[in-house]
Amino acid sequence: MGEPELQKLVLDYLDHMIELGDLEGPLLDLDVSRESALSRKLVGLLAEASHAHWTEDEIRQELAGAVFPFLTSETHAGDPTPLPMAQSEWAEIRAAA
Repeated sequence: MGEPELQKLVLDYLDHMIELGDLEGPLLDLDVSRESALSRKLVGLLAEASHAHWTEDEIRQELAGAVFPFLTSETHAGDPTPLPMAQSEWAEIRAAA
């Protein structure tokens, strides 16, 4: 799976357009040793979420923080602020991108 497709998949989950299982399925099929830094980061976060019993809101927050630094203007046209994160945190994420 290419990075733009992976970013879109995560953004679809963050925007409540797909379920967690729809995100996990393609990520679990990845060979992370051959994938991008973003892929490895996302697989690691989902593994941690499973072991730590995070809520879906917590998963969305962590995934948003992981994916937004990787986004380009071509892959992200929306505003992430509707997600459950403080405005100041989003400003930091945007500044780091």
